[in-house]
Amino acid sequence: MRKTILFLSTVLLSTAMLQAQSQASTPNPPTPSWNHCAENPPGPISRQNDVGNPAGPTGFLLPRGYFHTCGSQIVDEKGSPVRIASVGWPGYDGNGYVFRGLYSVNWQSTMRSMVADGFNTIRIPWNDLLITENPPPYPNQIDFTLNPDLVGLSGMQILDKVVAYAGKIGLRIIFDHHTNDGGHDGNGGQQPNGLWFDLGPGTNGTDGGGNPGTITAAQFEKDTLALAMHYRNSPAVIGYDLDNEPLGVGVDNETLNWGQGGPTDIWQMYTTVGNALLKINPHFLIVCEGPQTHDWNPPNGMADIGPEGDLTAVGGVNGAAKKPVVLHIPNQVVYSVHEYGPEVDDFGVNEQPSTLIPHMNAAWGYLVTQHIAPVWIGEMGSSLDSPVEQNWAQAMVDYMNGKYGAAGGPVFVGNQQGIGGDWWLWGEFDGEVPDGTLEDDWKTPRPDQKAITDQISYFPAYPYRW
Repeated sequence: MRKTILFLSTVLLSTAMLQAQSQASTPNPPTPSWNHCAENPPGPISRQNDVGNPAGPTGFLLPRGYFHTCGSQIVDEKGSPVRIASVGWPGYDGNGYVFRGLYSVNWQSTMRSMVADGFNTIRIPWNDLLITENPPPYPNQIDFTLNPDLVGLSGMQILDKVVAYAGKIGLRIIFDHHTNDGGHDGNGGQQPNGLWFDLGPGTNGTDGGGNPGTITAAQFEKDTLALAMHYRNSPAVIGYDLDNEPLGVGVDNETLNWGQGGPTDIWQMYTTVGNALLKINPHFLIVCEGPQTHDWNPPNGMADIGPEGDLTAVGGVNGAAKKPVVLHIPNQVVYSVHEYGPEVDDFGVNEQPSTLIPHMNAAWGYLVTQHIAPVWIGEMGSSLDSPVEQNWAQAMVDYMNGKYGAAGGPVFVGNQQGIGGDWWLWGEFDGEVPDGTLEDDWKTPRPDQKAITDQISYFPAYPYRW
């Protein structure tokens, strides 16, 4: 899957994902853990939710407040399951230090279009240089006739405006640490060394892409907390995706592990940084992506079966279930994988549903099927320009919606929501893979894209206005 804020100088200031539910006596047989998630009382079906309007005709915005987990469901403050229906909006991963597309569209208009297209969340990638250097947007990234209110603003100041406007219109935000250095030569799509830092023990002093490292593990943690402190009072920000596409083995044979100790123990990083974030806001969702492993025979106890995010680490037997990320505030951990079709990464089994479904069951689906923890597909997407890609996309959304129960996949009952995800990416990027959700006017949703993303929108079981 190799694809392609004001400098905060002094700010540093599941969950037991398996957290046992109440052990009070229950009728025989015991109630499954997922059934402990509260159900909203039936009410009048309305096309309005708590912020006033649905996310377009094909989905709803998320309720006000924060979220936590209950079994394999993400739930709101009333305990009602929700679905995070997100779209990725790149730029702050290092490719310009401003949202891509502002050379073609007004920033507020395109955010309203996200809502109209059925999305309720934006996944915003960022890299450490945004904090340590606060670079300005690259030249020619903004049409100031379309965005006159952005003249003279830094990248961080523009990000501030977007976060504030998201809160105003009901969109939520998950920040994703994408790379350390980003930039022209910083491999904005995926850090080649596979780590969340590129300097100090565990590295060879580079990012794996030939660029000198600049970010230690301690600096990464400091930058993450600085970002969280900056937006700690924002009603839009609901969580942090701690690291994008960690690799079991990096290009220079850097190896990370899950819970085996040392400087490249990603399980320990998730635990340490997750706990630190929850001290800033105890309600953040802490998103932990499984390491990508595939034919590398990594010497770190991983199963070596998950090019899209292996959550069967630790000897390859129920890895995340055997050694979960356990934080001091329970029920805030969400696991994550990335899923793409063969156009992005053809690893064989993703070429057809008959092989993809059992693979996902083994790599991460078991967490949902067994009601252990939620999994959020932190990136997924396709250009949808071939039958293979179209079949892949339909198989993915069917799996997310519980239609492969007969093949061992998750099923959803009662008020449960299907698996949430983040569709990559918002906009029109002709020649890139994937090439985006919009026509070249940067306004009109592509019908083929919308036909897929409409199927993973959020519909509350009992829509009502607070």
